[in-house]
Amino acid sequence: KAGREEPGDDAVLDGGSGLDDPELAYLKERYRGIFREAFEEAVASLEPHERNLLRLHFLRKVTLESLATMYGVHRATIVRQLAKIRETIERATERGLREKLGAERREVESVMDLIRSRFDVRVERLLESAHA
Repeated sequence: KAGREEPGDDAVLDGGSGLDDPELAYLKERYRGIFREAFEEAVASLEPHERNLLRLHFLRKVTLESLATMYGVHRATIVRQLAKIRETIERATERGLREKLGAERREVESVMDLIRSRFDVRVERLLESAHA
């Protein structure tokens, strides 16, 4: 890992493509701080069990099979739980953006589309900063 560049908050909204797109650049600049705040609030609102599952999976790199064994459930149950947590965070983040911006759903959905492709990176970064 030494010498490997870690993606920062900018990477979350970059999505790895369209960097020369002026509309994308505008959206990134306008929503970066507000997104960060809404996202952090969404993760903080999770149940402790949900945050622990995210920490184990993203920070400690515990496999789905190992998580299933730890929790005494089938692997598919862990997959469903992680998907549900992800959906909960996305909905809460989107709701937070709408409230903070007073924006319409369509406008916020455009921002959320940019974020979804880098969602796992953002969760990991947030958990690392909260864990430190």
